Amino acid sequence: MEVSRDVLTAAPAPNVDGTAAPINQLAKMPTYVSPDFKNVVRISLNSLWTTGWLDLEHEPIVLSVPDTKGRYYVFSIMNMWTDVFASVGKRARGTSVGNFLIAVAELERNGTGGHQGNVSLINAICVGARPDPGQWA
Repeated sequence: MEVSRDVLTAAPAPNVDGTAAPINQLAKMPTYVSPDFKNVVRISLNSLWTTGWLDLEHEPIVLSVPDTKGRYYVFSIMNMWTDVFASVGKRARGTSVGNFLIAVAELERNGTGGHQGNVSLINAICVGARPDPGQWA
């Protein structure tokens, strides 16, 4: 996963293909993934993806999602071994506006500041969403 992180964050800004973005920024793929795409192992080819790598070492991240008006979406929050340990989306949280704190466990114990809350036990995680939240508006 460290090699994948290095490849997918090797950009000064999110690129137009939606395949790379700096740490703590999201990359939004504007089209479906080509079968030739090899940066991620076994990516689903029939979804629009938003991905990002988060570094929680110095501060937590708040993931804000808009009201999707009943449309399906999911943000899978994974550790460095690609185990999904939390998700934000229609099935887990509904489709109304939400702010979700993503933080290391020590910060969670001190309170979430009113956020609905998800906790990472490590300081480097990956998030992936489908369909692309940028298409909600």
